[in-house]
Formats: sequence, structure tokens, C-alpha cells
Amino acid sequence: MALSPDGSQVLISTVNGGDPLVWSVQDKGVTMALLEGGVGGGAVAFTPNGRLAVACHHAGNESALRAWNVATGDPVFRDRFFAAGLAVSRDGSDLFALDLHAKRVRRYDWLQKRPMDDFALPAESKGLACIGDGRLLACNGELRRVPDGELIAKLDSTAAADAVCLFTPDSRRVLALTEGAVQVFDADDGRLLKSITGPWKITAATFSPDGKTLWTGLETGAVVGWEWEE
Repeated sequence: MALSPDGSQVLISTVNGGDPLVWSVQDKGVTMALLEGGVGGGAVAFTPNGRLAVACHHAGNESALRAWNVATGDPVFRDRFFAAGLAVSRDGSDLFALDLHAKRVRRYDWLQKRPMDDFALPAESKGLACIGDGRLLACNGELRRVPDGELIAKLDSTAAADAVCLFTPDSRRVLALTEGAVQVFDADDGRLLKSITGPWKITAATFSPDGKTLWTGLETGAVVGWEWEE
């Protein structure tokens, strides 16, 4: 799940068959299906200008990183691999994609739509992962530097290894969203700052453009907004 930079649209990666969907916040309904004849369930992101939607897409035996023009739904880019985490740099020049099958992070020149470089992850890497503002990666309960993959810190929690993770908009905090808990860590040293518990299982999450609301997708199919304060 990803929120457009202006907060007007949500990009949803459907799990139970179907293509990525663009959902209108104002109209509370789907405005476009990015049709490729496959199934969703992968990572999704908007570019900083909101013009392109990026998603990991599955069709048959093929998995690919794809991008579409949000206004027209036309495909503009494809690279074949399974992307488990995505982030676009704030100036829109670089796209980072986490390939968990190959255990590598790939970096693309997003202005030219071409691959640039990559680095390896530890062989034991598993679970979901996310990339912050283009300088840090959270994966398998660890913080690693982009683009060389150097280990910066370990998150102070065993549950974070398999959690849905995301950085706060200022990249100062890392959230690990586990079954029944939201854990908040310091992005510099991995210290656990606080833990919020409740009767939920979060499968996706994104922040509003102003950083004041955390939107979460639950296993039940519901979307819940949280007022976010440090």
C-alpha cells in the first residue's frame, strides 16, 4: 500500500488475485486497475511527483517490477524479478528495489529507466522489508546502508525480523508492524523506543504526506488511520 504525494490516491497491491489498484481517497473507490492480467501481493510505490505507480507484479510464472502512468494506466517500465520492497529517492532520480529471491538490493537511474548497481544481502535474509529515503534499508531485523549494504545496527527485537517495516517520513524512526504490536525503533542505533499492542494483524502500511497519519491495512481487509506523534 502506498499513498500518493498529494494524499489523494492510494496504490493497493491486491493479494487474492487481481492487478494493482488506484483508489481515490475523496471518492472512497477504485479509479483505475493497472491491468496486466496477473495477481498482486507485491511491493508498491508512487514516484515523488505522483505521475508513476510502481509495483511488483505476478503473471503466470513471471514476476516483474513494473511502472505505469497513473493518468492513463499505460505501462512504461518492466524488469523481471520479485521486488519485496520499493522506495524512490525524494528527488525522484533513483529507485531502490529489494529482490529477496536473489538476496540483493537493486538501484535504478529512474530518470533514464535503467539499472545502475546492486549489493548483496546476508544469506539468511527473510521476511518482508522496506527501504527508507534511499539511504537506509530495514531487512531481517537489521539496518543497512545504501548503496553498499554495510550493517549499521540491529533492531532491538526478535519479532522485527519477520515484520512489515517502514521508515517515518523524516527517516529518524523505523516501525516494525507485527501481529498484535507496532514497535518503534531509533533509525540510528536500532534501539526499541516504544511498543503499542492491540488485537490486529497489519499486512501493509504507509504514512500520509505530512507524516501525521499512519495508514494501515489489516488482514481483515480494513484500512485504519492512526494519528502519529513522536
